[in-house]
Amino acid sequence: MSAADPTATRWGKYVADRRWRRDAQLGFRTPRIFRPDPDPRPPDRSSALCPAPSRGAPGPAADPSGNLGVLSICTASHLAFARTLFDGVRRHHPEAALFLCVVDDEPGVAVDWPDVTIVRPSALCVPRFPFLALKYSATDLCCALKPFAIRHVLEHMGVDRLIYLDADVFVYERLDALTKPLDQADFVVTPHVLSPFPASLGGSTRPSLGDLAMSGVLNAGVFSLRRGDASRSFLSTWSELVTGPGAFDPNLGGQTEQHAFNWILAFVERVVILRDPAYNVSYWNLHDRSVRGHGDDDGDHVWSVNGRPLVCFHFSGFTPEEPFRLSRFDRRYSVPLLFSVSRLLQEYTERLLRNGWGRFSRLRYGFDRFPSGVPIDERMRRIFKDAESCLRTDIDPFTDEGEEYFCQALLSPLPCYPSLLPAVLHHIRAERPDLQATYPNADVKPEAMIEWFVEHGRREGYCPQLFDRHRPVVPASWLVPQLHRDLWDTRWLDGLSRPLTADRAQLIDRLLAAGRRDLLQQLDSCPGEVFVTSIMGFLLHAYDSRSDLTASFPDVLGTDAERFARWLSTHGVDELVLTPKVEQVFVRCAQGRSLARIFSVMNRTPWLMEQWPLALVGEGRDAFARTLLTFLRDGLELDVEDVVTYLWTMEKKPWAGLELTIELAFNLARSPSSRLPANGNFPTPKASRNASGCAVGLRGTSGRRRRWRS
Repeated sequence: MSAADPTATRWGKYVADRRWRRDAQLGFRTPRIFRPDPDPRPPDRSSALCPAPSRGAPGPAADPSGNLGVLSICTASHLAFARTLFDGVRRHHPEAALFLCVVDDEPGVAVDWPDVTIVRPSALCVPRFPFLALKYSATDLCCALKPFAIRHVLEHMGVDRLIYLDADVFVYERLDALTKPLDQADFVVTPHVLSPFPASLGGSTRPSLGDLAMSGVLNAGVFSLRRGDASRSFLSTWSELVTGPGAFDPNLGGQTEQHAFNWILAFVERVVILRDPAYNVSYWNLHDRSVRGHGDDDGDHVWSVNGRPLVCFHFSGFTPEEPFRLSRFDRRYSVPLLFSVSRLLQEYTERLLRNGWGRFSRLRYGFDRFPSGVPIDERMRRIFKDAESCLRTDIDPFTDEGEEYFCQALLSPLPCYPSLLPAVLHHIRAERPDLQATYPNADVKPEAMIEWFVEHGRREGYCPQLFDRHRPVVPASWLVPQLHRDLWDTRWLDGLSRPLTADRAQLIDRLLAAGRRDLLQQLDSCPGEVFVTSIMGFLLHAYDSRSDLTASFPDVLGTDAERFARWLSTHGVDELVLTPKVEQVFVRCAQGRSLARIFSVMNRTPWLMEQWPLALVGEGRDAFARTLLTFLRDGLELDVEDVVTYLWTMEKKPWAGLELTIELAFNLARSPSSRLPANGNFPTPKASRNASGCAVGLRGTSGRRRRWRS
């Protein structure tokens, strides 16, 4: 039957449908190849401006004697810190309205706080909040929501003056120095230090003054502001700086919310810098502040700083789990040698324990996993930050559809990385020198490292649940029938809807309990599965592994490309169990179309032509492919499929790019030109193959023949 025979088409679809229904019983699904598809709509920053409150539009400035509010932000697991903070605020500022934004708040967690207004993220109108929760850690998300929460309280809660305090601050006295200057100023801010570290403390001890400079001169954990045009304008700028691409990315310099907050000195005219040493005392400024404790008539400690009453201490980086460590960020001080500070930490720990630290600290972070239970680790968040420009950030990752989309991205090559490896594997390889040494060319030849990941990486703890549930694989035609024979007549599959993918861990546990190590070893090594990272890469694997295809379409990327495309449309898509887009991608890349796009990029990039004048005939193909991968970030002309097609062409038929090589502007500008008739000194217009299968035919200016391995 011919490739276009309708009877053959129907029979092929029938066989493929039966096979795929059987595959689906074991949990396999048609893999969807991830395609970089940035949201064409820019983030709607205006949506962050919530509707005007019912009391009317806010005026240009606040009433100096108006209502005072105190705001803090935390996760549910740190509610003990927030409760302790508000205990101190209530005692010294009973007139203040208290507000707490719980970034992963769930109904019922904080309902027993009658005098604290709980602000949920959904009320802040944060643009694309679900994606922010995906790409940011818990700490980063709390920091990023600061300007949104502050603006919401000022504009909608009837507050004219607002004090912002991090949840790990404790208030010992009234905060008048933060509120009184607001009669004339728009902001009151606190610096990290008032003097440099003494040389006697050691210039190499951390944190150093340089560390504090890198963090920002001002601390964003203790400050105050009043409602008005100046604060409204800065909060709008601040909110954009902490949510846009590049925010909280250490590779791009100072991009955290504190770095953005420090621009207040340049962006706002009326700013008061509070230089009172009794405010915002912490591990970073103990060198210029002497903390002392004195007993009062009630037996409690009264704390002082440089002989004056301590107003607020910032317990940044402190946890009751390590009561003798001042901060996880500090390397300067030994708590046992600081008697007063040690007693201060002990007192603070007791307050945290009374406020439910033991209960709240066990709460799971609300955005630490996808809906199916696949954990979201810091490596994944790093990838989502890097790849933000090529992702659909309007998709909610905490839905089933969103989970599938973003997990596909993790297991696919992404344009932000110059590699054909899936993004997760690219990061794992970058972290491990042993993998870099073992697989030096994995960025352009990823198959061997993917095999390592399947065989060993999962067992070493690298994203096993992500791999089991979302790996983009196609099972071999012999695999599923064999597994059906081995497993289907047993009770090992009872209650498992996807035993070889999402429920693989449960199936393995059952096999272990039954002592079937033979089946266990067979399943754990994922035999007969083809990991699909690109359509052209998968087609190359299928083509090379099937002798009938190589015999029927010997010049599959050239003269036989149209016939192969017709075969894909009638038989191939069903036999290979991929989506109909396979044919479209193949047609887009075959018959020299990918090479033509690469030629276009080279002709517009002088340094690329000069460095790789013979790349289109295979010279230095791996190194050139690495260079091409760096162009994918722009996403204007090339994609991963073009790079894979280039490597495939240079492996099978390197002379296919000879005519394009001659037409390169760099080669045309040579003296003598590549277009002149061949006379033994110039490139010839045609190439041939020698007995060893190497492409020959280009002559350099020295008259020596060049060779390219096929």
